[in-house]
Amino acid sequence: MPKSIDDVIPPERKSIRHIPVPDRNTLRKGRGHPHLPPKEDTRERRQRNSIHMISYSKIALWFLAAVAVIFLVFSISVLFTSAEVTVFPKKLSIPVDLPLVAKRAAESPELPFEIVNL
Repeated sequence: MPKSIDDVIPPERKSIRHIPVPDRNTLRKGRGHPHLPPKEDTRERRQRNSIHMISYSKIALWFLAAVAVIFLVFSISVLFTSAEVTVFPKKLSIPVDLPLVAKRAAESPELPFEIVNL
């Protein structure tokens, strides 16, 4: 025998889901929502100005933060402007007991040299 599933349907009552939402274009043209009073131009102008002030203040805050970071980097780099470096070359003494003779135009087994004028 097949089972039947009955769904419970609540009664109709007021809900936020049933409130009509006006289109943005109708609000901009001044028609507005039929249940709300029309908006004034000064109120819209103040809201637009406050939005621009917020965006300008955010830009100013980011600019100030960038300047602070650059100042911090340069102030730390001042600490490392001078350094003392000591180099200790490796030295090794090897005794050479060979008679060496250098020639100006020497062949491969001989020791050659050149005169360079600067």
